[in-house]
Amino acid sequence: MRNRGGVGERANPRRHWDQGRVVYHLDPVPKLHGSVRHGAPTKRNTPAVRGGSDGGPARRRALLFKLLAFGLGFCVISTASLTIRLHVISTANLVLHLPVEPFEFPSRAMRVEYYMGDWNNKTLGRSDLPCEEIKHRNIQPESRAFDVLWELGFLDRFVKSHDDWRTREYLVHLHRVLAANETSVALDSDRSVIFHLGDHHSQSTTLPVVAKSRFSRFAVSKQSGEKFFSTIIWPLGMERHYDPVDDYLNLQREGKVLKWENKRDALIWRGSVTGIRSDKTLVKNHPDGGSRISVVTRYFAKRPLADVAFRDDDISNRTLRQYNVGKWQYNLGQLVRNTDTTMEDQLKYKYILMLEGNDVASGLKWQLLSNSVVFMARPTCVSFAMEDVLVPFVHYVPLKEDYSDLEEMIIWARKNDAKCKWISEQATRYMERLWVSDEAKEENRLIMCDLGEAYHKQFGAAIRSCRMQMQEEFEQEEFDLKSIM
Repeated sequence: MRNRGGVGERANPRRHWDQGRVVYHLDPVPKLHGSVRHGAPTKRNTPAVRGGSDGGPARRRALLFKLLAFGLGFCVISTASLTIRLHVISTANLVLHLPVEPFEFPSRAMRVEYYMGDWNNKTLGRSDLPCEEIKHRNIQPESRAFDVLWELGFLDRFVKSHDDWRTREYLVHLHRVLAANETSVALDSDRSVIFHLGDHHSQSTTLPVVAKSRFSRFAVSKQSGEKFFSTIIWPLGMERHYDPVDDYLNLQREGKVLKWENKRDALIWRGSVTGIRSDKTLVKNHPDGGSRISVVTRYFAKRPLADVAFRDDDISNRTLRQYNVGKWQYNLGQLVRNTDTTMEDQLKYKYILMLEGNDVASGLKWQLLSNSVVFMARPTCVSFAMEDVLVPFVHYVPLKEDYSDLEEMIIWARKNDAKCKWISEQATRYMERLWVSDEAKEENRLIMCDLGEAYHKQFGAAIRSCRMQMQEEFEQEEFDLKSIM
């Protein structure tokens, strides 16, 4: 169905991109021509009129009546045509000359509000937290299924002694945000945070839980049909997601990134088998086994238009060559290609597919920064990169949530090469503003301070009260255990 008016979730490919403004092409109204209708007189079938010798007054009156009827009909048609044309001209002027608002990157205050989610501007008193729902730090730190309370002092000691890099990376960043404002922390070292580790998402609506990601504003619960509660996002696990950004910049400096005109007009995806056992099963319309298995099984044989496959080393490491989900069995060992696996290889393609895994796609950041264009469905999870702030046909080429239109959109991209190049440039600007530029680095440092301060002011008293209660219970349990022994 054509979209002749505003911009929807899927914009009309007939849109024309002109230096950041969207210009719509309206189909021209067919010209209405006068024609001989309903027996109107013609030279062939109307005898000449000669001074009344043509058949009498009745015949002349009938002829006159037909001529008047034809003239009136022509006037009506002309008036209607003029009205339609004026309306189209008016509509065209409205659409063509009404500029679409350019994308504006969120301000620092807007970003803090975004990261705080549904907890923004909420304050908890000492008795407002359900302490029984919080797990104390005496459980295994690697646990990825609990909302765990961490104190600043314990975090400091743990980070220095723990050797599990996956857990340590999260906790280093957690400590960094919690202690971002050194002046206030020096005066108050009694800070704590409730933290959910890993790729899964806290379902609590009563605890101010901090995590690296949450469900997006587009994700809808399969059970309730409503949007998920927005927990708090902090910049955690950043090396894994943003180190590839530096790798891309290095390739660019070394001249190893092809110009747009020299890239293949085809689509590429290489990645790991993740998303199989994630909590995205809670999301409505999430495919069995995750989007990666769904897309690779569907499009593996679609070369050269789309080249999507798993990496062999990943399949071998995960021992997932045979995978059963529901009534389907996937032989993942047959969905592997060992070509075009590096970043430099993938940058030879104009179109790069983004597929989420357990939560957000870690490679999306360098892909947006690159001079290729990203193809993706609306994100179901978001992180510090604010993935659901990205605009379709401005920062990426949108796909349906089941990816059934992938081939169709690749063909569209081939026919709209200049538009895709423009989209790629807008995505690059987004990443420069988010992460790469000096302005971005300074703003991110200030946002860390803002998030740490906001959390402490809004929830510090309530968490401290819970921690003291939990500490007393923990010490009592230790005493009881000693007395039994």
